[in-house]
Amino acid sequence: MKTAEQELQSLNEELAAATEELSAANEEIQSGNAERLTANSQLTRITADLDNFIYTASHDLKSPILNIEGLLKVLGRKVLPQLPEDKAIGEILEMMTTSVSRFKQTITDLTDIARIQKQSAEEPEQVYLEKVVEDVEVDLRQQILESEARI
Repeated sequence: MKTAEQELQSLNEELAAATEELSAANEEIQSGNAERLTANSQLTRITADLDNFIYTASHDLKSPILNIEGLLKVLGRKVLPQLPEDKAIGEILEMMTTSVSRFKQTITDLTDIARIQKQSAEEPEQVYLEKVVEDVEVDLRQQILESEARI
């Protein structure tokens, strides 16, 4: 039969072993937390870099696209009165103008995405499929006409 002192000694040894296990587990957890903090910090920097890139890219693209838009307007004013019988030129200018407008909208959307990502989560927005299909048809108008496709 064990004496009380022996039982106490045995319990102390078990407690010491459990303490060592808990200490090792605690170190492992702290190491994992440090790794997660480092990864989180890197992701935050990457996100900030991407936001800056999007802002810079959209800003740098706005000027040339506005120049193209202005040149298309000048071209339309100069060419269309001289060639009123050639409807193809007018249609091409219209398609180019539409493409420039859509490009400008893409730049705006890109800027909006960057802004929204910085904000807290917002409610989802309803998307109207008919409008999306119409936009795609506008983008592919020339190919649709050439291939005589029906949508």
